[in-house]
Amino acid sequence: MTEKSMQLISGDIVSQVWIFSGVTLVGSNVLSNVPYVLLAAQSVPSLGNQELFWSLLAYVSTIAGNMTLFSSVANLIVAETAKDDCNMSFWSFAKFGIPTTLISMALGILILLQIFAATGLTGK
Repeated sequence: MTEKSMQLISGDIVSQVWIFSGVTLVGSNVLSNVPYVLLAAQSVPSLGNQELFWSLLAYVSTIAGNMTLFSSVANLIVAETAKDDCNMSFWSFAKFGIPTTLISMALGILILLQIFAATGLTGK
């Protein structure tokens, strides 16, 4: 993560979680999951609850692959394999992928926050 995005991640732990998750969602789609995770992993040690933020990085970067046709190599393989049977366009995929990714991500984050709330969100 860049120094500028790290400056955004300040304040209470819940705000940090949502900002980190949003940056991870965008970063995973722009850079692709693996390169983004390699970059973001360097920032996790400077955040609050290590286990929470490592869990978020794993979860959100994985879920991000469902957002658009180009978000995951697997999506492209499916589209290429199915091209003779159907026209799977970027927009036809995005109509389903974007809302379901955002809903899944939000629900997963809420569940992680609930799990970590039992042990203390700050991890200290």
